[in-house]
Amino acid sequence: MIRLVSKLKPKHFKEMAAIEARYYSDEFITDWQDAYDWYLYSEDTCVAVADHDKVIAFMNLFPISERFYGLIATGGSHDGFLDLSDVLRIRDDASGDYSLFLSCLAVHPEYRKSQGLNMVIKEYVSRYRAYQLHGARFNSVITHNVTRDGERFSERMAFEHVLSMNNKTTVSVAEFERFMACMSLRGGSSQ
Repeated sequence: MIRLVSKLKPKHFKEMAAIEARYYSDEFITDWQDAYDWYLYSEDTCVAVADHDKVIAFMNLFPISERFYGLIATGGSHDGFLDLSDVLRIRDDASGDYSLFLSCLAVHPEYRKSQGLNMVIKEYVSRYRAYQLHGARFNSVITHNVTRDGERFSERMAFEHVLSMNNKTTVSVAEFERFMACMSLRGGSSQ
């Protein structure tokens, strides 16, 4: 049975890393322990869907510091270099202004036609809309695409290409409300 995982454990992060390894080279895969540490610090860093407790799809979409946003925007960094101090927790300042980082989105190849991705998207749309109701303001979303599939997804989610790098990766940025409108359509949720 496919369902959202309410409380992620280390084994889930190892499964996520294995899914990433199917698509990305090692230089672009965040160590599972680092990703788990982000999650322990802020559960907003990861939403995952599992089939019988085995992760089949996940997304990392979370607020980051202006410093790290600037590094990504200029091609100076990616999530493999994210320091925990660059992960922002909305619960620490519910009325703050935030920019989000779409760090990763991956679906196990055997589940690409399942509802897993839509479930992850719907959860994030719901979560960030709830934060808005409590006063949080979101400006933009940045992503670092390492595959052509990632670039196509970004294009469908209202991202605009801002930078191409020598390692054949790209950086894209979306205005938050446009991104959320596209995500809502994709995830099947109302705005």
